[in-house]
Amino acid sequence: MSFEQLKHVSRICHGEGNHFLFVEEWDTKRQYLAVYNYDIPKLVEEYKSSKEEPYELNPKITLVDQAPRLRLASSCEAASNCLYSMAEIAAQFGNKVSKGDLPASFNKLRKKYEDGAFLELGLVNWVQDFQWYKKVRELRTEWAHFSTVFIGKEPILVVRSHRRNSDREEFKGKVEINISDLVDWINKAIITIDNFGNFLLVKYILPSLDLERKFISPVYDKNGFPIIKADHRFEVETITVEEHLRRGGIIIPR
Repeated sequence: MSFEQLKHVSRICHGEGNHFLFVEEWDTKRQYLAVYNYDIPKLVEEYKSSKEEPYELNPKITLVDQAPRLRLASSCEAASNCLYSMAEIAAQFGNKVSKGDLPASFNKLRKKYEDGAFLELGLVNWVQDFQWYKKVRELRTEWAHFSTVFIGKEPILVVRSHRRNSDREEFKGKVEINISDLVDWINKAIITIDNFGNFLLVKYILPSLDLERKFISPVYDKNGFPIIKADHRFEVETITVEEHLRRGGIIIPR
């Protein structure tokens, strides 16, 4: 299973519940994170080559172009917020499709999982790593409520500790984090939450579908774009749920 298959299945479910629209929002956040992962290493290199020149009235002072630093800091903060948001959207979706078996908060899901919950559901077979979430959640708490992102030389993320003591589990005191670590956490998060989506698809969504039910679907070309006719309407067809799944590479044994 893959996230693309979860998106494919969600196309037939919008009429049954608006909660399947969460998949579109989830996918958008996922695309943002892919862009941040591409941009941040480039911004690091731009920061390292920031223009420097001596201050004309005092050569002991060096003036540095602040734009690369600000762009890098902004992207790191935005990536942390986006990652936290994607996890929460995934949890909301999981709560809806599981009809309350799973909590609507990703942090509650993580805590219960670490306490040994959900063994009977088999979640452990799909998801094992929540360490990235604990770190990113704490960064997001600090930067959303208490302080700003500070970029130090190297460059590194300097995380202040103005947040409550109860929120200082992963990072105590002033902490310096390699930006490459943040990129690594984003990569691990995408994998983990994709696996969570695959779990939801296999455990809850596919078993709930009526394979014989027919519905009207747009016709897509070989590249996955809907075909638009000369009168500007979509070309459509009536197919079964089973056929729609097959076209997405999902075969459910009879």
